[in-house]
Amino acid sequence: MKSENKSSVAILIAVVLLSTTAGLGCSSKTSPRDEQLERKIIDILLTHKSDDVSKIDMNKVVGSEWRKICIQGPYATKDWFERATGEKLHGYSGLGSDSEEFNNLWIFYKNDTSKFVQIPRGAVMDRFAEDLTLKQTLCTTTSNPFLYLKRQNGLKKFFFIEGE
Repeated sequence: MKSENKSSVAILIAVVLLSTTAGLGCSSKTSPRDEQLERKIIDILLTHKSDDVSKIDMNKVVGSEWRKICIQGPYATKDWFERATGEKLHGYSGLGSDSEEFNNLWIFYKNDTSKFVQIPRGAVMDRFAEDLTLKQTLCTTTSNPFLYLKRQNGLKKFFFIEGE
Protein backbone atom coordinates (compact mmCIF):
# COMPACT_ATOMS: atom_id res chain seq x y z
CA MET A 1 0.00 0.00 0.00
CA LYS A 2 1.34 3.44 -0.91
CA SER A 3 2.13 5.81 1.91
CA GLU A 4 -0.54 8.26 0.64
CA ASN A 5 -3.18 5.52 0.90
CA LYS A 6 -1.94 4.53 4.35
CA SER A 7 -2.21 8.16 5.46
CA SER A 8 -5.75 8.44 4.04
CA VAL A 9 -6.81 5.21 5.74
CA ALA A 10 -5.28 6.37 9.04
CA ILE A 11 -7.08 9.70 8.80
CA LEU A 12 -10.35 7.96 7.97
CA ILE A 13 -9.97 5.60 10.94
CA ALA A 14 -9.17 8.54 13.23
CA VAL A 15 -12.27 10.43 12.04
CA VAL A 16 -14.49 7.36 12.57
CA LEU A 17 -13.07 6.77 16.05
CA LEU A 18 -13.49 10.42 17.03
CA SER A 19 -17.06 10.47 15.71
CA THR A 20 -17.95 7.27 17.55
CA THR A 21 -16.34 8.45 20.78
CA ALA A 22 -18.05 11.84 20.55
CA GLY A 23 -21.37 10.11 19.91
CA LEU A 24 -20.90 7.91 22.96
CA GLY A 25 -19.97 10.89 25.07
CA CYS A 26 -23.08 12.76 23.98
CA SER A 27 -25.38 9.96 25.00
CA SER A 28 -24.80 10.69 28.67
CA LYS A 29 -25.58 14.36 28.06
CA THR A 30 -28.95 13.50 26.53
CA SER A 31 -30.12 11.75 29.69
CA PRO A 32 -33.51 13.12 30.65
CA ARG A 33 -32.76 12.97 34.38
CA ASP A 34 -32.38 16.46 35.86
CA GLU A 35 -30.28 16.01 38.99
CA GLN A 36 -30.26 19.72 39.88
CA LEU A 37 -34.07 19.89 39.82
CA GLU A 38 -34.15 16.55 41.64
CA ARG A 39 -32.13 17.97 44.55
CA LYS A 40 -34.40 21.02 44.65
CA ILE A 41 -37.61 18.95 44.77
CA ILE A 42 -36.19 16.53 47.34
CA ASP A 43 -35.15 19.47 49.56
CA ILE A 44 -38.66 20.94 49.31
CA LEU A 45 -40.32 17.61 50.16
CA LEU A 46 -37.98 17.06 53.10
CA THR A 47 -38.73 20.57 54.35
CA HIS A 48 -42.47 19.82 54.35
CA LYS A 49 -42.27 16.22 55.54
CA SER A 50 -43.32 17.07 59.08
CA ASP A 51 -45.13 20.42 58.79
CA ASP A 52 -48.72 21.32 57.90
CA VAL A 53 -48.15 22.42 54.29
CA SER A 54 -50.73 20.67 52.10
CA LYS A 55 -49.69 21.72 48.59
CA ILE A 56 -46.70 22.98 46.63
CA ASP A 57 -47.06 25.27 43.62
CA MET A 58 -44.97 23.55 40.94
CA ASN A 59 -44.65 26.82 39.00
CA LYS A 60 -42.45 28.06 41.83
CA VAL A 61 -40.37 24.88 41.67
CA VAL A 62 -40.14 24.12 37.95
CA GLY A 63 -40.74 27.54 36.40
CA SER A 64 -43.39 28.48 33.85
CA GLU A 65 -42.25 26.55 30.78
CA TRP A 66 -43.82 23.19 31.68
CA ARG A 67 -47.17 21.89 30.46
CA LYS A 68 -47.63 18.63 32.40
CA ILE A 69 -46.04 16.83 35.36
CA CYS A 70 -46.70 13.13 35.96
CA ILE A 71 -45.86 10.59 38.65
CA GLN A 72 -44.38 7.27 37.49
CA GLY A 73 -44.46 4.68 40.23
CA PRO A 74 -41.75 2.09 40.70
CA TYR A 75 -43.65 -0.71 38.98
CA ALA A 76 -45.01 1.26 36.02
CA THR A 77 -43.30 0.21 32.81
CA LYS A 78 -42.36 2.72 30.13
CA ASP A 79 -45.02 1.38 27.73
CA TRP A 80 -47.80 1.49 30.34
CA PHE A 81 -46.77 4.97 31.48
CA GLU A 82 -46.70 6.32 27.93
CA ARG A 83 -50.19 4.96 27.26
CA ALA A 84 -51.57 6.24 30.59
CA THR A 85 -50.15 9.76 30.20
CA GLY A 86 -50.29 10.17 26.43
CA GLU A 87 -46.63 11.23 26.52
CA LYS A 88 -43.50 9.68 24.99
CA LEU A 89 -40.48 9.16 27.23
CA HIS A 90 -37.52 10.06 25.03
CA GLY A 91 -34.10 8.84 26.11
CA TYR A 92 -35.44 6.62 28.87
CA SER A 93 -35.61 2.86 28.76
CA GLY A 94 -35.89 1.86 32.41
CA LEU A 95 -38.58 -0.23 34.02
CA GLY A 96 -40.58 2.09 36.17
CA SER A 97 -38.26 4.09 38.36
CA ASP A 98 -35.41 1.60 37.81
CA SER A 99 -35.94 0.51 41.39
CA GLU A 100 -38.77 -0.09 43.81
CA GLU A 101 -37.10 2.53 46.00
CA PHE A 102 -38.09 5.50 43.80
CA ASN A 103 -41.00 7.32 42.20
CA ASN A 104 -40.23 9.40 39.12
CA LEU A 105 -41.71 12.84 38.55
CA TRP A 106 -41.74 13.53 34.80
CA ILE A 107 -41.83 17.15 33.70
CA PHE A 108 -43.07 17.68 30.14
CA TYR A 109 -42.15 21.10 28.77
CA LYS A 110 -43.86 23.36 26.24
CA ASN A 111 -40.93 22.93 23.84
CA ASP A 112 -41.68 19.15 23.65
CA THR A 113 -38.72 18.11 25.81
CA SER A 114 -39.01 16.19 29.05
CA LYS A 115 -36.97 15.56 32.18
CA PHE A 116 -37.49 13.37 35.20
CA VAL A 117 -36.41 13.39 38.81
CA GLN A 118 -36.26 10.41 41.16
CA ILE A 119 -37.86 10.76 44.57
CA PRO A 120 -36.67 8.19 47.14
CA ARG A 121 -39.77 6.58 48.61
CA GLY A 122 -38.71 5.91 52.19
CA ALA A 123 -36.02 8.48 52.82
CA VAL A 124 -37.95 11.41 51.37
CA MET A 125 -41.61 10.85 50.61
CA ASP A 126 -43.75 8.25 48.86
CA ARG A 127 -46.71 8.66 46.58
CA PHE A 128 -50.10 8.74 48.33
CA ALA A 129 -52.05 5.51 47.96
CA GLU A 130 -55.04 5.89 45.69
CA ASP A 131 -58.05 7.46 47.35
CA LEU A 132 -61.03 7.91 45.03
CA THR A 133 -62.57 10.55 47.29
CA LEU A 134 -59.61 12.82 46.47
CA LYS A 135 -60.01 12.51 42.66
CA GLN A 136 -56.32 11.64 42.37
CA THR A 137 -54.72 11.66 38.96
CA LEU A 138 -51.42 10.56 37.48
CA CYS A 139 -50.61 13.99 36.03
CA THR A 140 -51.27 17.65 36.60
CA THR A 141 -51.17 20.61 34.25
CA THR A 142 -50.60 24.33 34.57
CA SER A 143 -54.33 24.85 35.19
CA ASN A 144 -53.88 23.07 38.55
CA PRO A 145 -50.13 23.34 39.17
CA PHE A 146 -50.06 21.81 42.63
CA LEU A 147 -48.35 18.80 44.14
CA TYR A 148 -50.55 17.91 47.11
CA LEU A 149 -49.25 16.57 50.44
CA LYS A 150 -51.25 14.56 52.96
CA ARG A 151 -50.61 12.22 55.86
CA GLN A 152 -51.42 8.58 55.34
CA ASN A 153 -50.69 5.98 58.01
CA GLY A 154 -48.62 8.55 59.92
CA LEU A 155 -46.38 9.45 56.93
CA LYS A 156 -46.69 12.46 54.66
CA LYS A 157 -47.13 11.55 50.99
CA PHE A 158 -47.55 13.39 47.68
CA PHE A 159 -50.10 13.20 44.85
CA PHE A 160 -51.93 15.17 42.16
CA ILE A 161 -55.66 15.96 42.09
CA GLU A 162 -57.80 16.47 39.01
CA GLY A 163 -58.43 20.16 38.25
CA GLU A 164 -60.37 21.85 41.00
